[in-house]
Formats: sequence, C-alpha cells, structure tokens
Amino acid sequence: MRLLAATVIAVFLVSALAAQSLRDRAKREDGSATTMMGFEYDVAGVPELLAQSDLVLYGRIIEVKPRLSPDESYVMTDYVIAPLRVVKNTKPMSTARPGESTRIVVSRPGGRLIDDGYRLSTKVLGDSESEALKLGEEAIVFLQYRAASRTYAFTSGPFGAFRVANGLVQAVTTEVAQRRGDKPSLVNAFLDELQRLRAPR
Repeated sequence: MRLLAATVIAVFLVSALAAQSLRDRAKREDGSATTMMGFEYDVAGVPELLAQSDLVLYGRIIEVKPRLSPDESYVMTDYVIAPLRVVKNTKPMSTARPGESTRIVVSRPGGRLIDDGYRLSTKVLGDSESEALKLGEEAIVFLQYRAASRTYAFTSGPFGAFRVANGLVQAVTTEVAQRRGDKPSLVNAFLDELQRLRAPR
C-alpha cells in the first residue's frame, strides 16, 4: 500500500461564538450549546505514524472522560489507556505512586458532556462520535506528547488509532479505512510488523 507523508493542517471551523464559554451559551440557549470543528489530515500510513510518534502501544481504554477545554469554548475527551504492550517510547512513562500501573492520558477535541445540568457538545466534522473509542475497548495507538498538558494526542488525528476487536486490527473510523485503503489485520501480525519496522536497519 503506497502511503503519503502525514502532514497536519488544522482548520477550525468555529463561529465567533466559540470564543465564548459553552456553559454561558447553554445558560442562554435553553440548556444546550454545541460547537463545530474541522480538521484536515493527509493520509498517514503505519510507517509514517511510527516515525512521527513519541509513544506507540497496544492498550485497553480504562476511562473515557469528556471535559471542557481550558477556555471552556469546546468539549474535549480524555482517554486513560492501560498499556498491554509498548512498541515505541521516547518519553519516560512514570506512575503516580510507587506500585501503581502506568496510565496514559490521550486527549482529543470533540465529545458530549453534561455539566451542571447543561448539555454541551463539540462535533468534529468527518469524525463520528459513534465510531469513537469506547470504555473497555482495546486499541493500538500512535501518540505525540504534549508537554504543556502532560498528555498525549493521536498522531495525525484519526489516522493514529486502530481498534482491536475479535483478534483483528482496523481503523477506528470508516472514513480513515477508506482513505488509507485499510483491510483488517490479525493483531499479532500487526504488532510483529511494527516491531520489524522498529528494528535497526
């Protein structure tokens, strides 16, 4: 499969209202408020994702936590991932307390949140919430570290996450699978290929 380099072009398609607090908007708009965002990503294949990522792992989603962004203008979703197998790591993974297992926090824009009874949401164009990773699912993720927040983000957005179900690896969204030309792969074969790509030449 011919793969294009992954270049991210982030385009925010947010109205002037987005600069305002979603919570304040909901107070004025019958208890709910929504923002829209758009991001455009070049197709990113596995070799590019691997090269551009600080952390690549196979893990289980143990928490899904929607929250407001620091300026309260949009909803974000944090995933807490318990690693099952680490393929690449260029940053030290520390635990909160001795004896605790490592937990990786990955943030992405988008999601739905009930806050003080107000219904707040952010929709990302081309990224279906119904296809987003869910609590308890397993995934192989390609991540870039964000030092300011001490969290990770998916490398190349939706291209940087693969759902694992019934022993098969597949793109998280249908659109990504179509654009990249993905076919489901056996999880062990997928992980072995990652290790092969990581091996010194």
